[in-house]
Amino acid sequence: MRKFISVLLLIAILPLTVLAQTASQYMTDASLVSQDKKTVTLRCSGMAEKKKDAVIMAQKSALYNLLHLGVDGVNGGKPLCAMVDQAYDRRMFSENRYTSFMANSVDLDNYTKVGNKYRAEVEVTFYLQSLQRDLGRGQGGSVGMDKNLPSITIVPFIAQNENQMEVLEGNNVRRSASASVTSMFSKRGYLTKDYLAMIRNVQNNDFLLSGTQSDAVTKILQNAGTDVKVEVRCQCTQGSMNLVNAIVEIKAVEAFTSTTLASVKLSGQSRGDTTMVVEQILESSSNAQKRNLFFQELNKAFHAIASQGIEISMSMTIDQNVDDFSFEDELANGSTFKETIEEWLQQVATDENAHIDMANDKYLGITIRVPFYNDNGKTYKVSGFRSALRKKLKELLGDEHVARIDAMGQKLNVIIK
Repeated sequence: MRKFISVLLLIAILPLTVLAQTASQYMTDASLVSQDKKTVTLRCSGMAEKKKDAVIMAQKSALYNLLHLGVDGVNGGKPLCAMVDQAYDRRMFSENRYTSFMANSVDLDNYTKVGNKYRAEVEVTFYLQSLQRDLGRGQGGSVGMDKNLPSITIVPFIAQNENQMEVLEGNNVRRSASASVTSMFSKRGYLTKDYLAMIRNVQNNDFLLSGTQSDAVTKILQNAGTDVKVEVRCQCTQGSMNLVNAIVEIKAVEAFTSTTLASVKLSGQSRGDTTMVVEQILESSSNAQKRNLFFQELNKAFHAIASQGIEISMSMTIDQNVDDFSFEDELANGSTFKETIEEWLQQVATDENAHIDMANDKYLGITIRVPFYNDNGKTYKVSGFRSALRKKLKELLGDEHVARIDAMGQKLNVIIK
């Protein structure tokens, strides 16, 4: 019986021991530098055997203080996360998910040697608002994954005259490069969607694969709910003595506006199989700084999307068979339909960023920036706006007319019948 109790005590103490060992690697000297509504900048130190690793540990230490120890001047000095969730911390620190919440980091170039380790000091800025949202997303008060970050799909470059399946299944270099970039994202805690699986799922769907190559890609990404497309291009040349020169270009764009969010070119040369050389280039330490800068640039773009919303282009037309209604008709509230819908659009838009670009009695050309999240922290985006728009049009049109809303990425086409 005594042995059984001892085993139970060991099982109970073990998680605390593991946690203590993990926590002991972080410094506890984080201090507030500056803060605004969306970000917080902290100064903190970190220790490791190499200088570059000490800088990383300083970044992690700053976040660990913010999450679990508290920092004077931030959140009343209380930690953002009083309860420690080991699975969450593993993803955040061991799997480097913390970089997705890091806006900027400055190495203060203040190194001291302590035994066989270096102590480094940084000023690091975190997206405080996004962290708070992320911490409150789990069920029952537990910490959850940030499911509402933009949805990412890695896509190999495919020319207009190429067949997608032939490239994806037959071109080892491009397929392998895309897989390596996917792994690069996964190691940093991002969730990505498998484009090859998407193609296989829809290859028998004539609607999704009809039209030009770019149309097909757009339809597939829309069908999968993709926000950000990461395109991977490879340029390889074979030299003498089996030497391969390769350049891999990675470009992240908004899936439906083609706005570039971040881009990087990684290059190198080595002997051997072309596919293997490309994989080595993507993972090489010589390209580490370029990779880090790419993800910093991407993180800033992600959080700009989250805070500023996404832009939707919308056309609203009255069917040619409708002759008893126009956008200049006066409604029961005394305003015209055009005035009423414009006022409502500004109410639901991010920072009232909505306006009618073109208008006549049968057509409205509208641009609106809608929130990425709703007030409850849930994903809103195009689907949420489309649902709200459908309800508003039903309210304004009554039973006499109906509105059909078609979506193509971030473009909406509304026809009133």
